[in-house]
Amino acid sequence: MNFSTLKTYLTWAKAHAPKGPFAFVFAQVDIELTHTVAHYIKLGFRQTVVLADIPIARPEDLPAGVAFIPRAAKSSSDISQEMNAVIAALPQRWIYFGYNGEYLFYPFCETRSIGEIIAFNTEERRKTISTTVVNFYAWHLGQSPHGVDVISIYLDRLGYYAETRRDGEQAPLPQQFNFYGGLRWRFEEHVP
Repeated sequence: MNFSTLKTYLTWAKAHAPKGPFAFVFAQVDIELTHTVAHYIKLGFRQTVVLADIPIARPEDLPAGVAFIPRAAKSSSDISQEMNAVIAALPQRWIYFGYNGEYLFYPFCETRSIGEIIAFNTEERRKTISTTVVNFYAWHLGQSPHGVDVISIYLDRLGYYAETRRDGEQAPLPQQFNFYGGLRWRFEEHVP
């Protein structure tokens, strides 16, 4: 399914989209796009939507049921506005968003669908699921020039830690954490 704008898609989705969780994938480059979408379909998302920066074209091997929307390259604040529009248009729906090359993992995702983790969270009266993005690195850039290799994954195993998030008066906020670490943490003074 191709849509000319996010607004056009949301008008269609209000009336025709299947019930269940949605995955929105923002594609700023075409690296790992089809593989990323396949991952979300395998997890059991009922609707997967790709918002692709122009000039990225719809990959030929993208499944027909995936919604594809071209968009002008925008900033992260524009992405926030787009996701706020999605949330307003699709109330009471579970929505995930990420970028191509980012893969959602949760406890027992190898054997449990996204619907099962959502059912658990709903039974626990939770409205959100806390997640963390962990970087995958290719073993050799000569063999994986884009820096992504989903077969031989290298993880940055050192330096990750979390602190309790605090409000303006330094009181701890319930179930909120700031995560730090990885290569950025170790090299931030050397790389902008």
